Amino acid sequence: MVAQLIKLRWRLFVNGLVRNKWQLVGVILGALYVGFLLVMGALALASLEPWALPIAQMIVVVLGALVVLGWTVVPAFFTGMDGSMDPQRFALFPIKARTLAPGLLLAGFIGVPGLATLVCMLIAAFAFKVSVGWLIAGLVAGVLSALAAQLYGRTFMAWFSSVGVKRGVRELGTVVLFVPVMFIGPALATLKPDEDPGRLLDMFNTVAEVSSYTPFGAFFGAVWAFASGNVVHGVISTVIGLASLIVCWVLYVRVVEKATVSPPRIVAAKETKGLGWIGRMPATPWGAIAGRALVYWTRDARYSASLIFLPVIIVIFGVVMPLTKVETGIGGHLTAIFVGAIMGFSISADVSYDSTAFHTHVLTGVRGWQDRLGRVAAAAPLSLIAVVVGAVVPLAIMGRPEMIVETLLAGIAALGVALGLSSIVSARWVYAVPQPGESPFQTPQGAGMRIFITQTLYLAAVLVLLAPTLVFFLTSWNGTPVVPPVVSALFNLVWGIGVCVLGIWLGGKWFDRSTPELMQTVIRNA
Repeated sequence: MVAQLIKLRWRLFVNGLVRNKWQLVGVILGALYVGFLLVMGALALASLEPWALPIAQMIVVVLGALVVLGWTVVPAFFTGMDGSMDPQRFALFPIKARTLAPGLLLAGFIGVPGLATLVCMLIAAFAFKVSVGWLIAGLVAGVLSALAAQLYGRTFMAWFSSVGVKRGVRELGTVVLFVPVMFIGPALATLKPDEDPGRLLDMFNTVAEVSSYTPFGAFFGAVWAFASGNVVHGVISTVIGLASLIVCWVLYVRVVEKATVSPPRIVAAKETKGLGWIGRMPATPWGAIAGRALVYWTRDARYSASLIFLPVIIVIFGVVMPLTKVETGIGGHLTAIFVGAIMGFSISADVSYDSTAFHTHVLTGVRGWQDRLGRVAAAAPLSLIAVVVGAVVPLAIMGRPEMIVETLLAGIAALGVALGLSSIVSARWVYAVPQPGESPFQTPQGAGMRIFITQTLYLAAVLVLLAPTLVFFLTSWNGTPVVPPVVSALFNLVWGIGVCVLGIWLGGKWFDRSTPELMQTVIRNA
């Protein structure tokens, strides 16, 4: 049965590549990129001098623990796992959970992420090349760590699928997990490793010791401890790792058994009274669309995630970076521009986010400019508030109040340019996005390359259109303005509004010309 499930997963993987050319290109490029990184890592570990091996072993313990932890929480809250091998899909087959669970677990290594993780763990074992015996122990620890990554991740994900969670819990957990990650860079910068390398090594040593006592880094931590002569530490880490695997395996078998006999939990939608935001907007087509879009902004995590991360961006660029080093103070001045561009980008996939609800726009005969204007009108007030905060708070903290007005107008220009481009992009390029109710950070299979190309071209166009604004702003910040402040202020205001209006008009023309094709693409991606 295990061999049959592995063959089934391989057949599904190959068929998916043959059927979707974008997925095939993405897998090839991803495999080449990951393969290059693995080869470089292997060469780096193979060329290490004996005195550098203890440091490499310490880093391997930390990174190995992070990889296992990532496999545990990231699929549940961000990307999701391959749905073709979900335990609930085997509910109609008379297969016992103890027979099904091993096959599902090992089938997880079929694919670029699973295979790359296994190879990465095996390469990491070369940090213990002090002798053949320690190298073999490192290879065993690498295999067990890769197995733990699959087991922990699938157990947690299967629990999510079988018992279900309330709407909003997944999105809240996503934010709680992602926010600390955004602060890792600034936190490391405060250590100033270029001035005191020993401080950074002491921190890594502490983190490695803590990681070795967790289920995520116990296996590599045990080999590290034994190789360092700390027998007690190694025994404790070994017991923790093996006990965690056994307990998690028992839980996984039970979760698989429950998933194969219980239907997925469906949470009933709550009743609402009145028209809500739709009733508060003007009684026009664009007003109705703006009201519906505001409902999305308040209830749909795919939109509200942008609002949740804005305080984090403001804190990082406007507070942490200026306090870390003097030369990074430019981040505080550019915060409003970053915020404006991000908020404008948030509606670049609004037609895709509509999913099948887009048919209401098609059946009612809404004009393109009305659709584009309604979506911009919903995003503009929230975005303006965010831009004001991004302009005032960092500069007030930095003691540069004289730059607030100019920074605010530059942020408005960035917002207008981004909203105008989003009005064009969302009406022209529709791609697969997370469906309503799914994690906003989940990437649908086969859509990664198309999303990457579209968003890269979008960001490049934003930079090109914002080039005059950035030149005026940076020269003014540097004390050598190329034009008077009044001229740059008027330019930013007129440029931002003009590009936004032009984007609404062009996007509306594209919308009117290709509405049936848009509907077909949305239905195909739903």
